Amino acid sequence: MGCATSVYASVGKKKRNVQESVVFVLQLRVPVQSDLQRQLKGVAPKTTVERLACLRNQIQLVAEDTGGSAISELRTALEEYLSLLTGLIKKKNDGMEGCVEFKWKTLGDDCRRDAVDLLLKASGYLEFCIREILTRFPPDIKSKLPDDMQESVLQTLSIQALGQGTEIQLGLAVDSQKATLSVKRRLACEQVIYFSQAYQCLSGCDVVSHGCAKKLLRFIYWKFLEAKAAAYYYHGLVTDKGNEPACHVSAVCCFLAAAELLAESKKACFSFCLAPPVTRAPPMWGVMKHLSQKIPEVAFRKSQTYGYLLEEEEKAMQCLPELPDFQLSLRPEEFELPEIEAGSSEGNQTHLLSEHLEDYSDNHDDDEDNDH
Repeated sequence: MGCATSVYASVGKKKRNVQESVVFVLQLRVPVQSDLQRQLKGVAPKTTVERLACLRNQIQLVAEDTGGSAISELRTALEEYLSLLTGLIKKKNDGMEGCVEFKWKTLGDDCRRDAVDLLLKASGYLEFCIREILTRFPPDIKSKLPDDMQESVLQTLSIQALGQGTEIQLGLAVDSQKATLSVKRRLACEQVIYFSQAYQCLSGCDVVSHGCAKKLLRFIYWKFLEAKAAAYYYHGLVTDKGNEPACHVSAVCCFLAAAELLAESKKACFSFCLAPPVTRAPPMWGVMKHLSQKIPEVAFRKSQTYGYLLEEEEKAMQCLPELPDFQLSLRPEEFELPEIEAGSSEGNQTHLLSEHLEDYSDNHDDDEDNDH
C-alpha cells in the first residue's frame, strides 16, 4: 500500500535503474446483506447457514464502522467466512448450485472524499507559502532557492491539486447512479481548465528546461489531455440527447475528438515516463480506466450509426464543437498561521529587554564597586 519503488530492466551487460511509482487506491468491498436462511433452507445445515450469515453481518458492520481500519478483526472474520464458504462449495450437493447470489458493494467513497479534502488543504498551504512567505524573502535569497521552491512551481502544484481533486470528484460521479451527464460534463470541463492553468503557469518558467520541473510539465500535459478527452466524451453524450440531425453530427465529432485525445494522452504518458528520472507507465485507474474502454467503443458505434449524416455534413467534421465554459468549483482551503504566543509578543519583548538592561546595569555597578 502507498508508494512503492522497484528497480529493473537490463540491456546486455549494462543494467539500468528504472524507478516505478505506484499509487494504490483502496477499493474495499463488503458483503451486502442477503436472506441466506431462506435461500439455503433444506440445502445446508441450519447451524452452518446461521454462522455464515453472522459472519457476513460482522464483516459488513466492522468494515463500515471503521472504514476498513480494523485489519485484525476483519482478517479473522474473513478467514473464518472463507473457510466456511469453501467447505459448502466443495460439498457435492446439486441442490446448492446457483441458489445464492453473494453480492458485494464497494466501500471507498469516504476514502476518496477525504482525499479531495486533503488536496484542498495542500493547495491552501502552497498558496499561503506563495503569499506570505516567499514575498518576505530578499531577491538574492529567493534567487538561490531550489527549483521546486520557485513561485511558479509552487503555484503550479497548487492548481494541480485542485485539478486532481476534481478528477476524484468525477470518479465519484461516474460511480454514482444519481449523478447526471451534465454534472459529469461540468466536472470534466473544470478539470480541463485547472490543468490548462497549471500548464500555462509552469510552461513559462525557466526551471522547466531540466530536472523534475520538466517531468512535472509533461505530467500536467498528460492529465490535461485525459481531462479533455473525458470532457468531449461527456459533452458528446449530452449533445446526442437532442433530436436534430445536427446534434448527432456534433456528438459524433465530440466522440471522435475524445478518442483522438485519448490516444494522444497515452503518448503523453509515455513521454512523461521517459523524462528523467525515468519511471514506468502506471496502470489505468479511476475514471480513466472506465473511459479508456468506453470512449473508443462509443466513438466507433456512433460513427457507424450516423455515418450517413457525416457524409452529408462534411463541413461539420472540420469544425470541432467548443466545450462549455464553467465557473470553477474547488478553491484552496484558507490557511493562516496559529496566533503568536503572548510570550513572544512585541510588548513582552520590550519588557524582557528592560529586564535585561536592568540586570546589565546592576552587574556593571557591582563591577565598578569591586574595582574600587
